[in-house]
Amino acid sequence: MQILFQTEYLFHKYKMAHGDLHVNNIMYTYDYNYNIKKKQYYEYRYFDYGNNGVERSIYVPVEKYIPKIIDFDKSLFYLNYMAEANEIITKLMELKIGEF
Repeated sequence: MQILFQTEYLFHKYKMAHGDLHVNNIMYTYDYNYNIKKKQYYEYRYFDYGNNGVERSIYVPVEKYIPKIIDFDKSLFYLNYMAEANEIITKLMELKIGEF
C-alpha cells in the first residue's frame, strides 16, 4: 500500500514516473516513528475519482520497517517529456516523405 501511495505522490506532486519499479528497487529501512509500546498509523489521503472525487483516507499501521522506492535513474518527468515529444512530433510532421 505504501509503495502505491509513494508512486501516486510522485506523479501528482512532481508529474514523475519511476520508469523501472520492481522488487529490487524497493528498500526496507528502519522507521523512526516505530514505537513498540504505542500503536500508531500513517494516514494516506486520496481522492476517490470513481465517487465524485470524494477525499478518503487509508490508515496503515507504523511497523518497524518501511518500504521506500530507490533507483530513480530511469524516471520520467512528464512536463519535460511531453514538451520534448511534442517537439519531435512537430519536426517529423514537417519532414517530407523522402527525407526519412
